[in-house]
Amino acid sequence: MVGSYLEDRYIKVRDNTRREKMIKVCCGVPQGSILGPTLWNILYDGVFKIKHEEGVKLVGFADDLALVVVAKTEKTLVPRTNTALERLNGWMRAKKLSLAPEKTEAIVFSGRRKTL
Repeated sequence: MVGSYLEDRYIKVRDNTRREKMIKVCCGVPQGSILGPTLWNILYDGVFKIKHEEGVKLVGFADDLALVVVAKTEKTLVPRTNTALERLNGWMRAKKLSLAPEKTEAIVFSGRRKTL
């Protein structure tokens, strides 16, 4: 049943001339589908089982992942982050998935604020 859910799917798009055309979709789960979140949970269950060193945590929300890396110095932060990304990328490749660099962001927070 799941196989047929993912077979023979097309999306309708318009080009610059406003002509519509059909493009075959060969991967992914239909956006907005009822089964989509369940399939994501089943597949991505394994990504949360990747062993990371202390200070590294993977957080999932909706259909996205956030890699949170904590370190006291940049000298520790950079290799810790790179190792975590390599492990994550290795898992993704093994599942025939890939990270989207154009959708990937790195945000660095520095220092602590005093609480009032």
